Amino acid sequence: MRKLIFNIAFVLLLPVGTVHAQADFATRLTDRLSTFYARHIPVKLHLFFNQPAYHPGDTAYFHISFLTAEGYKGFSGRQIIDVALVDDKNVPVVRQQVLVRDGFGYNQVAIPASLDPGNYTVTAYSDWMKNYDPELIYHTSLSILSGKELLEKRIYSTAFYPEGGNLIQQVSNKVVMMGTPGAKYSIVTAQGKEILTCTPDSTGLGVFYLTPQPGEQYFATANGALRTALPTSTDTGINLLLTPATAGGSLRIVLQAGTQTLREAGDKAYIIISAHGTAYYSAAIAFGANRTGVVSIPTAGLPAGVARATVFRDDATVLAERLFFVEEASPVQIMTTFDQQTYGTREKVTIKLHVNDPQGGKARLRVRVFQKDLFPQASAHLPRHPLQLSGELPYTAYRRYATAPANVFDNFLVTQHERLFSWPEVWNNTRAEEIHNFRTGLSFSGRAYRRNSSGPLPDSTHLTFFLQEDVMTYAIYPRSDGTFNFPLLNDFVGDDKVYYRADRKGVIQKDIAVDFGQKDTIPAMTTDAIYRETADHAAYGTFAEQQKVIEQAYGFAKRAPVQHYEKVNPHAFLEEEIFSPDVTINLRDYLLFPDMEETLREIIPFVQHRWHDKQHVVRMYITDLEVMGTEDPVYMIDGVLTDNTDYFMSLKPDEVATIKVVCTWEKLRTFGQIGKNGMVLVETTIPDNARNVPVPRNMVTVKGITPTATLPQTVNPKADRRYPQIKAALYWNPELTTNDMGDATISFYTPDNTGTYSIQIDGITYSGKPVFASDTFSVVFQPALVQQR
Repeated sequence: MRKLIFNIAFVLLLPVGTVHAQADFATRLTDRLSTFYARHIPVKLHLFFNQPAYHPGDTAYFHISFLTAEGYKGFSGRQIIDVALVDDKNVPVVRQQVLVRDGFGYNQVAIPASLDPGNYTVTAYSDWMKNYDPELIYHTSLSILSGKELLEKRIYSTAFYPEGGNLIQQVSNKVVMMGTPGAKYSIVTAQGKEILTCTPDSTGLGVFYLTPQPGEQYFATANGALRTALPTSTDTGINLLLTPATAGGSLRIVLQAGTQTLREAGDKAYIIISAHGTAYYSAAIAFGANRTGVVSIPTAGLPAGVARATVFRDDATVLAERLFFVEEASPVQIMTTFDQQTYGTREKVTIKLHVNDPQGGKARLRVRVFQKDLFPQASAHLPRHPLQLSGELPYTAYRRYATAPANVFDNFLVTQHERLFSWPEVWNNTRAEEIHNFRTGLSFSGRAYRRNSSGPLPDSTHLTFFLQEDVMTYAIYPRSDGTFNFPLLNDFVGDDKVYYRADRKGVIQKDIAVDFGQKDTIPAMTTDAIYRETADHAAYGTFAEQQKVIEQAYGFAKRAPVQHYEKVNPHAFLEEEIFSPDVTINLRDYLLFPDMEETLREIIPFVQHRWHDKQHVVRMYITDLEVMGTEDPVYMIDGVLTDNTDYFMSLKPDEVATIKVVCTWEKLRTFGQIGKNGMVLVETTIPDNARNVPVPRNMVTVKGITPTATLPQTVNPKADRRYPQIKAALYWNPELTTNDMGDATISFYTPDNTGTYSIQIDGITYSGKPVFASDTFSVVFQPALVQQR
């Protein structure tokens, strides 16, 4: 931590205040801040998509970064991130779990073809992030377009934010207001006397200066509308006026104390400049009679991104605070060099990339290329990288100002406050330990309950869960309230079906059900706009619809040859886990009987059938225990686990290929209580019979790790020219690492649709600096070039 550098200036040439060296309070606060952040680690998430907007039925490919807020370092090892596509009612359309290794990964969201066009939200979070303000969960907007353009109607509310947090009496206060763009607001007294007017700009922000008088309340009116009260003024606290610095320059802060802020001679205030859990500058200030000072702070020692200036009393009471943005002193540049600037259709494009970082050029990049004409909303310039804002500010708040000029963005920051922690939590060490941890593997959580009553579970209720595809069994005792949570030994990919069973003292409890529900609810995102389709054509939506028509019309050119596959044993993985069944019967080797009842009696060993109260009853003899099962076995029919004996008995022997029996406890114990009465594996000859097998009510589908799909195909220059290759997204590389000099080369072929194309590069250097760059090139139709080919 460094001491502040002060240039003391005086308002109206009043006597000088005194600036003291760093005091004990500042040292203690700094130490406590470091201790606090050692336990409460702030993180950042960022998703970068392969194109700016999508159409129903598209696949949205993305890269994901999960980093520390301090230094932008990837979290080592495995992390599981929840990703969801959410509609405007905060209802998840798609939910998935994405595996990230060492802080980086990539995956995709398959957008349902039936999805209505609109403005959707992609949310992503680690369980750890749920310990903090839910508004800091990562969100980003995703437009899903049909052939019509989406029109945004923003909802504006009126609010006022004094810089520093308080409206200090008898000094000039900067106030940032939010309101309807272009509307004229009058600031009036309680008696209706107009003091000034303010008109918000196109972003909805307005700025005015107000010197409140003691005992006076102020209001804002616009066009005769209801009055909105400004914050009540006070004579305690400090007025903080901050002038942001240019990159590498100095920050200027004017401090003006209220008349009752420093009551005794020698009272001091303390200023702390902090970011990401580190205090970078601190000092004590003893105000003179003028109660005013000007502080100059070099920003060269501050990390780029959101920081905050806080003024305290020595009892840790916050007198003033505001967020501000620090520009990168040595910005990283990415240079793109094309082998030419204009290309013909189906011509090779080669681009050399160079990352120019003064601290070392090596970087992790992701690159997307898309037709610029189709995505007019795509920003080609990012004055602030999303990583610098993610995890610091709510997305709904900053998304409209992320690309705004520096002065507008600085005014916006006046309206925001620190959300990760409060200073009393740091000073008094009162924040509870995090209840959510980083998630490195899959887990099951839920609640067991009685189906027909609200009473508690019987004592010693035992639950067994069997994952059908993963062939894993888990046995637990739930808590007294029926809830449970346990980690899985192995991750599984894609969806799996879980069959569960409740027992008490070895006896099945059929009235007990298990509710997995969703792992949790999607953190809600407030919205300040509504969207509707207009009569105007959306460039990409129209293109996507025409592209589908073209693909259907020319589909003959790319039909794959018919391939013949051998029938796959649907139980192969299970049989491998138990080292083969105990008995395998191929019914084709026998004279078939008319029904399963006779087949079991005459052909299948160790399995017996009888009738009881006009119901089928099947029992299996467990050979190595030399006991008869007390209940029906479970059945695996064409890869589907079921406990429906009636369906098993209804099968026609001439439609059954094989029946396999698992009847030794040595193998059955793999399945715990679920397999205690034996298992019958049935493979039929009925086409697609898996969909006909009754799914038991104690079977649920659960989501595992979302598998990574094959990256989208690029243009094939050797493909038949009779079949058009039309692409809006031309190239996607989610993992491109430069060499130590910062160099990398990419190449791809142009499509048959001509126009201006944009290449956008997003990434982070190994020195921990986010980077973004954009460039363009053109694709034109060149008949001569086509004829040469």
